[in-house]
Amino acid sequence: MQEDARTRRRFMPRSGRTLHLKGSSVPPSRLGIGVLLVIAAVHLTAVLLSHPAPAYLAPRFTLMIALAFLGFLLMATMSISLLATSLVIVPTLQLGTVRAAGIEFDPTFLFGAALSVGLLVRLFSQQTVPRRAWTSTGTISLWTIIAATVAVVLSSIANGQSLSNSMPWFVAASVALALILSARRGYLRPSAIPVALLTGFALTATSDLRSYLRGTVVDTGVNAGRFVGGLGDYELLGEYYAVAIVIALATLIHGHRLAVSVLAIYVIGLGLILLFATHSRSPVILLALACPLLLVAPAVGRTASRPRLVLTIAGAASLGMVLAPLISSSNTFARVLSTVDRGDFVATINRSSVWPIVISDPKFLSAGLFGNGPVGVYEWFGVWPHNLALWTVWSLGIMGCIFVALLAATGISGIVRWRKNGWLTVTLGFSLIVLFADQLVVEFPREGSMVLFVLALCALVGATSIAERSESLGHTAV
Repeated sequence: MQEDARTRRRFMPRSGRTLHLKGSSVPPSRLGIGVLLVIAAVHLTAVLLSHPAPAYLAPRFTLMIALAFLGFLLMATMSISLLATSLVIVPTLQLGTVRAAGIEFDPTFLFGAALSVGLLVRLFSQQTVPRRAWTSTGTISLWTIIAATVAVVLSSIANGQSLSNSMPWFVAASVALALILSARRGYLRPSAIPVALLTGFALTATSDLRSYLRGTVVDTGVNAGRFVGGLGDYELLGEYYAVAIVIALATLIHGHRLAVSVLAIYVIGLGLILLFATHSRSPVILLALACPLLLVAPAVGRTASRPRLVLTIAGAASLGMVLAPLISSSNTFARVLSTVDRGDFVATINRSSVWPIVISDPKFLSAGLFGNGPVGVYEWFGVWPHNLALWTVWSLGIMGCIFVALLAATGISGIVRWRKNGWLTVTLGFSLIVLFADQLVVEFPREGSMVLFVLALCALVGATSIAERSESLGHTAV
């Protein structure tokens, strides 16, 4: 293939030797300077904003920050495709917080911010790159991310809250934007997405299983004994693994590589164990409805071979029989069976002690266009609203409702356009709807890591639709 002058530059050092460097790569010297500047900015900010500043300047903290950005430096000197694929894994790494020198921080945010900002810089620095055509699902997902960011910023400003309190939203928006633009610029391959997602799910499930077997990270309050995992919330953790199981099962049905299928089975098995350890009923009920649909849909749409589908069903049944003793003896199973119709929907789903209080609150009734701010709802009520719509109206107002509506529209668009989209877009859209349905009894903004996961999943629906449509058409559009 003929050498393209735009993608390869020649540099002549003083020694007279000729070096060939890719034009898409960033000079290591500049990257090194950038890393040092970022580390310096982190420490300077800590000195200005923190009273115990010496703790922030401790060698252990400096070493951890340096290692994180040096890891990013190593990734950035490789290919953009590798960087984009790594970014898909980052939102799934719900590893909780890390304590260093008296400071607690979320490594998911640290690596997510480093990778996404680096990827965005590299994407915008490209001179000539063939672009994939936008899809309606991709456009909706992009506007969802924009609407979320705008709602959080305006609500914070209108209520006099510091934007630093909403840092998880901004990190999540940068990750989501990087994913969408990576697909648009042709660097995010559909075949790499399920592998990256399942790898991330397997890592977090393994870490959580280790904690579960040790009997750590378990709620000790009113709901004592419920496993909270690295995410720090048993309700959101159950929702997280429900989404993992949906994606893994669909990959098991449609995938063609043995290693990926084994990875999917691993995620399903561990995901079920950890899901039941949270004692959360709603994710179990949603899975009971979602999994049969995943098994039936390929037969109706003829998107998977019948022998493979039969084998998958047989494997799922075998796995269910192996886990049946554990499931039947769990508190979660008993809680599901205890769910009865009490003549009132709110009482049936055990929200009668929360929803009426929130709805009748003066601040909720006067939330208006910008709400009462992204933070503070828990401190005001002493409990979470346990409903995404209620949280959004109180916190972000009408502007936030636009974001929530677009979030649902992204998932629906990925599903209803199944004839144009591939199985992966439909699966991710379906998993987003499963997650959205569970938001009837919980709200993802209560944990920053879950904000990152939800916005990244929304972006993946749009990014995958762009990538799969481009591959099916066999061309790109500038």
